[in-house]
Amino acid sequence: MSESVLSQTSGSISVSTSADDLSTLLPDDLKLSQTGESYYSRLDSISAPDFTIGASGDRKLIFGGSVFPVTGGQTVYMGSSVDPTEANARISLIQCTVKQIQVSSSVAPGTGESFTYTLMKNGTADSTFVVTAENSNQSGSISDSTGLAFSNGDFISLRLVTSSGASSAHHSFSIKID
Repeated sequence: MSESVLSQTSGSISVSTSADDLSTLLPDDLKLSQTGESYYSRLDSISAPDFTIGASGDRKLIFGGSVFPVTGGQTVYMGSSVDPTEANARISLIQCTVKQIQVSSSVAPGTGESFTYTLMKNGTADSTFVVTAENSNQSGSISDSTGLAFSNGDFISLRLVTSSGASSAHHSFSIKID
């Protein structure tokens, strides 16, 4: 049996454990991995074959979502958090190229309504990476073989605009980078 210790020194908090293999703390079908080239959270799941990420770093993803439902008539930005101000949600990147975005919502926007997701680079909308889910669609994706290049220190976020009568929904995204 492992023992975890939480300590605070000089304004930082650390967690240590006496377990030799931290992976035993998670269920067998859900493993967190810190291997590969991405410094963002990574998820390895044997129960979702379309989302398998190898330890070799063959795919690099930025992913997240809204922890609360977003109602109709709102504009929010998703990244390190969800916020109506882009500067509060954006993520600072290392040099990379965005190749694809995938978005989804817990429910469709409704007849005549839409959810529009737009990739933001340094606070500016990129017209290549725009996904609109309308009527009964709950998900969508867009790819670009050329991609959108980011330099060290550039910022990324995803803008979500919900039409005025759109259903209240939770939203999630994943962004593939190379």
